Amino acid sequence: LQQYGIEENLYDLSQYQELLLLMLQSPKIIISQVEGEAVSSGCGLLLASDFVFASTEARFAFRDVKYGFIPAMVAPLLVRKLPGNYVRELLLIGDWIDAEKAKAYGLVFAVTEPETLEQEIVKFLDKLLTENSTGAMHLTKRLIMDLIDLPLVEAFNFGCKMAARARLSSEAKFGTECFLTKQPFRW
Repeated sequence: LQQYGIEENLYDLSQYQELLLLMLQSPKIIISQVEGEAVSSGCGLLLASDFVFASTEARFAFRDVKYGFIPAMVAPLLVRKLPGNYVRELLLIGDWIDAEKAKAYGLVFAVTEPETLEQEIVKFLDKLLTENSTGAMHLTKRLIMDLIDLPLVEAFNFGCKMAARARLSSEAKFGTECFLTKQPFRW
């Protein structure tokens, strides 16, 4: 990323945007399992999932501002999912939150002990597959996405351009260098 110009950044970010849109527009139910840390773009993948199961040991953070970036690619999803005060806390402070707080905020569907996490997901899948119509779930997922599709795409395009420009900043380059070399730093 440190060598990218605006065009390379736009292309790179558009690939992530495409992945998120594919997840959101997929007729399949997408379930994510978090056992460790989910950070920034990783949290974006969770936001594009239909259900997120987390271990009690999982942690979540949108750390972009700590490295000189802006969370432009996850913000369109986050502002549609959470109340503004949670969005501000998560995106402007960038601190870690635990799985229980993530569940309270609405980022996580279920929290369970690490040793039972997979069993809980299997039970949930069994419930979906045995109690719900697959076709109806597919159409309902499409309905949900169609209700927010146009504004979401516009928000992604705007975010993509903003993030590509932000990646060129000296703060982003400094933050990336510190991250890559594992050097401690303060702003």
